[in-house]
Amino acid sequence: GTTWYARPEAVTQLEKYVKTKPKTIDLFIDFLDDESRDVRRNAVRALGHHGKKKHLPYLDEVVERDPIISRGVRTAKKNIINPPKKPKKKGPEQEVEELNKKLDDIRKILK
Repeated sequence: GTTWYARPEAVTQLEKYVKTKPKTIDLFIDFLDDESRDVRRNAVRALGHHGKKKHLPYLDEVVERDPIISRGVRTAKKNIINPPKKPKKKGPEQEVEELNKKLDDIRKILK
């Protein structure tokens, strides 16, 4: 068997696969019924990062069974309902453009 410490960490590591294997989210739903609170807590956190509105009832169910994780459930629900805005990633073209502007500024100073 696995240790009690390895299981919650395994749930956390599974988050890395959500983008390439979307069915991973179904595992997080299953983990909400786990006997370990730490596994349930990490599953709640994962759903907060990757879940959709259709997952909200599962979060409501788990908090009824285990009120101690209610803070994590509230945070997860908030993230699902109003996802945090992600900063725009810069493409290489935009980076080159910004660097060229900086070079132009330096050239102006040196003239």
